[in-house]
Amino acid sequence: MSEITDVVLPILQKIQADIVGLKSDVSDLKGDTQDSREILERMQGHVTFTVGLHGENRADIQGVPADIAGLKNRLAILEARP
Repeated sequence: MSEITDVVLPILQKIQADIVGLKSDVSDLKGDTQDSREILERMQGHVTFTVGLHGENRADIQGVPADIAGLKNRLAILEARP
């Protein structure tokens, strides 16, 4: 019985050590994943804000030609007055 224990015990100890190492690696990966998730959530907020500003600016820019045309018409009317 002792011979079997002498052969099997080192193998079981090696397996146990490997499992402890894997648990540590998984724990580290969970931390890295959480850090990455937090960074992505912050980036998502910035991107959403930036896209919103871009949409507002684009709407303002698209309205500029109409405003210019209106001002030109008003100026033409004022210049046509005696």
